[in-house]
Amino acid sequence: RNPFVNATVYAFDYTIYDAAGNVRTWSSQRSGLKYDNLQPQPVISVVKGTVSDEGVLTTTSTISDGDVVSDVGEKYIKVHWQDSGLNRETMTGFAVGDISVSTGTLGALVDPDEAAADYYYVPITLSDNGQVDIDIDVDVAKDEAGNDNTAATTFSFIYDSEYPTLAITAKSEQNNNLTQGDTYNGDGYIEFTFTLNDANPDLTALTRGDINESIDIGFNPANATWNDAAAPVYTLRIPNNELQEDRMIRVMIPEESVRDLGNKQLASDAVLSIFFDKAAPGLPTITVFGGPEADQPINIDRDGDG
Repeated sequence: RNPFVNATVYAFDYTIYDAAGNVRTWSSQRSGLKYDNLQPQPVISVVKGTVSDEGVLTTTSTISDGDVVSDVGEKYIKVHWQDSGLNRETMTGFAVGDISVSTGTLGALVDPDEAAADYYYVPITLSDNGQVDIDIDVDVAKDEAGNDNTAATTFSFIYDSEYPTLAITAKSEQNNNLTQGDTYNGDGYIEFTFTLNDANPDLTALTRGDINESIDIGFNPANATWNDAAAPVYTLRIPNNELQEDRMIRVMIPEESVRDLGNKQLASDAVLSIFFDKAAPGLPTITVFGGPEADQPINIDRDGDG
């Protein structure tokens, strides 16, 4: 049975004999011997912060595993080394190349002595949007007792530096494309298509309620069919009997109504307007001025649809 306890410091008294069995005349002692039979484990975290001229990292906010992170603030990877009993480990052979990142560029690794802390840290510069995975492999460093490290638990977050965009297009039931300011005079529906683009499109959403109804829009959204089955592409189909005659059929999505998980909104309102007019023009009204004996001009007036 092993009588020693991990992370415990021991002192030893011992006696030295020569080959003839003679005992050394003074006692001997060793102290400050720490027993360590557990493998060191790296624990990864990510923070935003600032570094002083002396190299001390001050954390301003903590990034949790799975968070969505914007491009605001300098970001740092922190690595704490500990054993399974949560005892701090002093490492040898640990280098910046032992930290793997799926995307991003690492700066210089700062050790605990330089950082005046109980952790290593390294700045990370991000450029590609999407998931960032951070790992440390097994057996890349040793503790003071010579134990090889275990692998880290992967730390992941999502980087999002791009603003979402929204494109709106329209077509008639006859499959004719309709563009801004066009006039539609058919008997079918008008269908608007909303295409939402973002660095992480699965993290954004658009709803019927995002349509601005505080302006004159020429239809009732509640009586139109909203389809989000193909999100982030959405459609709004307005039946012909819901299109208000001689009006602009207008859809507007205000910029602040769409935000991605990085809390970025549209750069501007998205809007598309189609004029609806299928009423036939009325008969012209002819008015003759002057008597029959004189040559006078004849004015022809049409009604509002003429």
